[in-house]
Amino acid sequence: MTCAELYEPATLIPPNLASITYLDCHRACSATPSPGTTQQFIVTGTFSDNSTEQLGVVTWISSDTTLAQISNDAGNHGLALAVVRAVAIAASAGTVTGSATLTRQ
Repeated sequence: MTCAELYEPATLIPPNLASITYLDCHRACSATPSPGTTQQFIVTGTFSDNSTEQLGVVTWISSDTTLAQISNDAGNHGLALAVVRAVAIAASAGTVTGSATLTRQ
C-alpha cells in the first residue's frame, strides 16, 4: 500500500491578481431580485498582464446580513439571498476586493 501526504498552498490567491469584477449567471452586472429570491454571483479576476479568468476561491461578504445574505459554503458559493432594500456584496481574494450592489425591485 502506498501513502501520500497532500498539502494545500499557503495561499489560494492567484499570483498577479490585480482586480475583481462581477458577472452574475446572466452575464449582467446589476442584480435586482425581489426579497426572498436569490441571485448567483460569479467573479472574474483581471491579472497584471490584462488577462482574465473566473475565480473559484473568494470570500463573499454582505455589507449587512439583515438586508442580504451571501453564501461561502461549497455547494452554494456566491449565492445571495435578497432580504430587503439595497446592499453591497463584495468578494475578496487576499487584499484584492471587488464589489457590486444587490437591490430589490
